[in-house]
Amino acid sequence: MALAVLCAWGEPVVAAESDPAARFTSQVAPFLKTFCSDCHGDESPEADLSVADLSDEVSRGEELQRWEKIHEMLSLGLMPPPESEQPSRAESGRVVEWITAELTKIGRAPDPLRLQMPQFGNRVRHEDLFSGQQKGPAFSYSRLWRISPSIYAQMAADNGIVRHTSSAGLADSLADALASIDGDGFQDFALLRADEGTLRTLVTSSRAIAIRMAAGKAVTRRRDRDKKSGVDRSKRVFRSLQMLDAEEASDDELAEALEQAFRRLMQRRPTAEERRRYGNFLRRSVDTGGPMAGFQNLLMALLMSPEFIFRMELGLGEKLPDGRRMLAPRELAYALAYALDDRPPDDALLQAAATGRLKTRADVEREVRRVMRKFDDVHTYFTVPMQRLGSKSAPYNARPLRFFREFFEYHKAPSVFKDEEHSKGRSHRADWLVEDADRFVLEILDRDRDVFRELLTSDAYFAAYAPPRLVEREINRSLRTKRKLIIPEVQARLDRGEKPVPNRYRGYIRAYNLNGATWSWATEQPFALPHRAGMLTHPAWLVAHSGNFDNDPIRRGKWIRERLLAGNVPDLPIGVEAKLPEDPHATLLERMEVMKVDDCWRCHRQMNPLGTPFEEYDDFGSFRKEIVLIKEQRKRDRVIVAEVARSVDARGELVGTGSAELDGPVDGAFDLIDRLAKSERVRQSIIRHVFRYWMGRNEMLSDSPTLMAMDRAYLDSGGSLDELLVTLLTSDSFLFRRDRPN
Repeated sequence: MALAVLCAWGEPVVAAESDPAARFTSQVAPFLKTFCSDCHGDESPEADLSVADLSDEVSRGEELQRWEKIHEMLSLGLMPPPESEQPSRAESGRVVEWITAELTKIGRAPDPLRLQMPQFGNRVRHEDLFSGQQKGPAFSYSRLWRISPSIYAQMAADNGIVRHTSSAGLADSLADALASIDGDGFQDFALLRADEGTLRTLVTSSRAIAIRMAAGKAVTRRRDRDKKSGVDRSKRVFRSLQMLDAEEASDDELAEALEQAFRRLMQRRPTAEERRRYGNFLRRSVDTGGPMAGFQNLLMALLMSPEFIFRMELGLGEKLPDGRRMLAPRELAYALAYALDDRPPDDALLQAAATGRLKTRADVEREVRRVMRKFDDVHTYFTVPMQRLGSKSAPYNARPLRFFREFFEYHKAPSVFKDEEHSKGRSHRADWLVEDADRFVLEILDRDRDVFRELLTSDAYFAAYAPPRLVEREINRSLRTKRKLIIPEVQARLDRGEKPVPNRYRGYIRAYNLNGATWSWATEQPFALPHRAGMLTHPAWLVAHSGNFDNDPIRRGKWIRERLLAGNVPDLPIGVEAKLPEDPHATLLERMEVMKVDDCWRCHRQMNPLGTPFEEYDDFGSFRKEIVLIKEQRKRDRVIVAEVARSVDARGELVGTGSAELDGPVDGAFDLIDRLAKSERVRQSIIRHVFRYWMGRNEMLSDSPTLMAMDRAYLDSGGSLDELLVTLLTSDSFLFRRDRPN
């Protein structure tokens, strides 16, 4: 039997049957001798890894660890190093396949399901995807795709569940059962996970939603200091079902209740079999607990059904000669709806599916553009006050914003702890920085021109933005004290034609190097800020990719390597303690010099030189020219502790753009970002991430025609994300399914 394994550069590779020992002698051993033995011979081998005495018995003694390391480095394309002689992809592929087969025999091969996780998306060689040699046909494997927490929370909100009773909101907390996948990368992937804990939480959430839909909204009334609880029946979703307030229900009433429940939750009528099965369940539940409890049980059953929890993309259309099947119209309606919004298909999309107007590529494009137009030229995010912009109920298309949030990961800034002592008197409001970054993204998406470059280079920022109707109110509040006395300093600034910044914003805008005591509040935003170029110098991104007490050049460099340069960085080896030496008189970069030994630098050279240019900014996002290691201390005008400071060293190196003109030493963040923004590889790497986010899976080699078409559409349209998405959502990768191989 032939053995199929996942090759590092694309589709499963099937090796012809042969004796493993013979293949080791004829293929593997010569490969190791030619491409590895110079550095990893029997005398002083680099990284203490020698290939000189390896045999075909992979599981023997300590050879297993060496074979696993060789497998990892070859799979990631990290060995041989760039300066060494390079094998062909076929040669490397055969060795990877042989090691995989041997590791599989002893249960030590990489988990193929793990390789489908978003953090392993760069395993397909970038040059192969954009070479034009792969002609397709493109497809996706048939799948059940669990609805995302955002979709579930939006459903709860649309059915009357309060969404913003707290920072999270009840509707959002009900979606916790559909928690995102573990690890970095996009959190809405077509990977199944439904353990016992998830199911238990789903039952609790479904019960809460069913009670709200059937009984009404629970309210608390205050009268004479007494609290009286009750239910507002006018807020029921099923207000027309009079049986809910009765002690009994007729068969006709139950049939109508079943019909309404299906239309509301499933957006269709029940089949004859469903009428029989769910009808019997509803009758038994009503006989046991009454109409209200019985109907709530029916709603819970539908909310827990596979059709409701999963997006079904099996490909129920006619089978083509090549084995592919197009999504059936109803499957396609849901796939398009959830690609463009968090809500199920609207009436027009369902009608198109039901009347045969959702069968061709042209039909799909028509509907995609129609749905997109609903969000065009709205500008509604300018009317949303601070603390509300990031909410999922905001009146703009949340899907593109959520993509760039998860791509840049700036929304993680509030999770990075900064203590008061370290903040040096600054009012650190990471949540407000995230909202500023959201507006920065939305403004660029609104123009929809040269989107990727603008996100990387634009200096048009938002900071302490308030809608025009709130600006004067905020200034008037800051003009007077609690005793209604006018503050002279504020009045003086108003007399000079300035707009004083309200006190509550003064501390946090220091992250932008803005002084609240002298800066005139910019009511017309966005506005140009010095020392800023795109998202990678935005305080939200810098904080999100920092540590609790200092910058993190390693994490920042790893992000650039993997997100913008389509590279791979191995995980930290087990047993290695990543800890820098403590030295209060040395900068972070000076302490990081210990990493430049062979064992560490082999991986860190892919990250550190990309992260060090951002040392121009501190871990709060403020621009700086020097690093103060020890602050000066005085006593009675005498210096008792001298200041220790260093000039910022923001030099780095860019390697991996695919262009000799762009690669090389860089001097500071601006130089690095400018070159990244000019790189074709960076543009295509972002397109690969667009594909993953909207497709819910990592790209395969067969998706090459889709990715190349997306790249052309982006360039031809002048950098439009909308046109990029139209191309993706009308592609074979999106429209066609195929059964997985056994």
